[in-house]
Amino acid sequence: MLSKKVPKEKRTGINTIIILAAWVLWKHRNSCVFDNTRPNIAALLSIFSEERHLWCLAGARGLRALDVGQCVRLGQIRLARWSGL
Repeated sequence: MLSKKVPKEKRTGINTIIILAAWVLWKHRNSCVFDNTRPNIAALLSIFSEERHLWCLAGARGLRALDVGQCVRLGQIRLARWSGL
């Protein structure tokens, strides 16, 4: 649970990101299992970014409170280091 010191709108945004990330990861996993696609971190991050935009358009206000673009870029750097890309 996030600290009460974090503003409510940012807590909502972080919770939304966690749900969105789980959703995108689940869809990617299903694609790999059932459609025999290969795991692809770059595609996963791209789909996350597209879905985030769609969720914002659908009214996920908490996402707008965060600079999610920066989060995705940092995630790419960390994943690149982790996967040796």
